[in-house]
Amino acid sequence: MTTTRVVPAVINGCTCFVECPSWCVIDHVSRPNRFLEDLWHSGTFAGLMAPSMGRDPEVTLLARLGMDPYSRNADRRSPFVNVDDGGEGLDMTPSQAFEYADNLVAFADQIRAMARTAAGVAR
Repeated sequence: MTTTRVVPAVINGCTCFVECPSWCVIDHVSRPNRFLEDLWHSGTFAGLMAPSMGRDPEVTLLARLGMDPYSRNADRRSPFVNVDDGGEGLDMTPSQAFEYADNLVAFADQIRAMARTAAGVAR
């Protein structure tokens, strides 16, 4: 369950007050919108860092909570998880995000097995 608070937002140059989820980190005053339909919410990004030979580690995936309360798409009016690899990103319902997380764990297990093989380590 998402708790909300009432915060100021600037829409078309006018200050109004909107419900904002407690996890939203957007300042709706400093990031004004032309239309109410354009207002959206975003949580803090989580990043997946990947080390690389001869280079500094870099973020390969970002994930965040999102919600577009005035979207024409009903699925976007509820909190969703966005995962972005630098492309368009994928928006997932909570059940899809759980499935994706399970897939990430399986993928991590496969990477561990490859690393053990590469290191000549038996398990």
